[in-house]
Amino acid sequence: MSDIRQSDSHAEICHADSHAEICHADSHADSHAEICHADGHAGCRYEYEIAPIAPYDFGLTVGSMTYFQARHAADMFEDGVFRRVLSVNGKALLVAVRDKGGDGVGGDGDDGNGEGVDGVGVDGVDGDMSSVGMGSVDAPLLSVSVRGVGITDADADAALRIVRRMLGTDADIGGFYDMALADEHLAPLVMNMRGLRPTCAPTAYEALILAILGQQISTHVARMLRNLIIETYGERIGIDGETLYAFPQPQTIADAGVEGLRSIKFSRRKAEYISGISERTASGALSLEGMRALPDDEIVRGLMALRGVGAWTAHWMLIRGFGRADGFPHGDLALQRMMGTLAGDGSPMSADDALAYSARWSPWRSWVTAYMFGAGRTGRFAEIVGAE
Repeated sequence: MSDIRQSDSHAEICHADSHAEICHADSHADSHAEICHADGHAGCRYEYEIAPIAPYDFGLTVGSMTYFQARHAADMFEDGVFRRVLSVNGKALLVAVRDKGGDGVGGDGDDGNGEGVDGVGVDGVDGDMSSVGMGSVDAPLLSVSVRGVGITDADADAALRIVRRMLGTDADIGGFYDMALADEHLAPLVMNMRGLRPTCAPTAYEALILAILGQQISTHVARMLRNLIIETYGERIGIDGETLYAFPQPQTIADAGVEGLRSIKFSRRKAEYISGISERTASGALSLEGMRALPDDEIVRGLMALRGVGAWTAHWMLIRGFGRADGFPHGDLALQRMMGTLAGDGSPMSADDALAYSARWSPWRSWVTAYMFGAGRTGRFAEIVGAE
């Protein structure tokens, strides 16, 4: 059956079959979807269309976020579809996003997730990115579905807002491009990576835990620990015979404690850091989300007051945790190497020199960082900036 309704001037079509109902909210802005009452285990699916501010390259943006792998932490990108289980209002919801204008693909980069930029992708990815960005960069249109059991309008709309923030769909790119195209060093980057957006984690808590997890360990070990913490302590959702995982909630990690994390190969010190932050977050003593209202410098100071958080983690958090435009993790060794290649003599810049040089790019340094690391993950950074 089909039920066509009008809601907030947007047409909605609900199709019901023996397994689930699908509510379609056709909108290029925040959409409202009617509640679906579903039978079966699949639950209900809400569908939206959103039009990011152009230019927007979905394949390049999500590919860079997932390090051009099929899976990175709780993020999945296969066959042009980005999927992610989100915890919304106590429910595990599966979101799936695709570019309606084309398909992306799912190079590697050290950033706040403990990855290294070495000019080649992980697991043998050779940096051939010829199939990235096949969608309509200048007229982008994304299809978003939100699926789960017991889902309501409010749940689906909240999930959509998280997706928008994660993928940077509403960020106005014009000011950054005006600055970057006038800079002899940045212009090749933005022309070759046109439409790339900085991305962020669904929550500041997730970004912080992943940043601490990735401190001072190899890419291989970081990947192993990410998978273990998610698959051991993340909420599970079964969709079409597949088991998927959300990132663990603070209370779950607090309940696991230091010994629970030690049992999945975390070092004692790192387990203490993560357990302590999780306990404070779960109890309400620490509000990472509340930091969103603070200026950048206050966020950095507040984070560095936490045990286990130094300058490297705090500055990456401005980008990955809070989506700020002017974060610059100048203590990152990979960034120092790229700065030396981009604007120096080819040798790594010192942290102080990198920070001083970056002042000319303020207030867009998060974007510069995203473009450098994005190019690094394709394996083509040196080629793009003319160092080869």
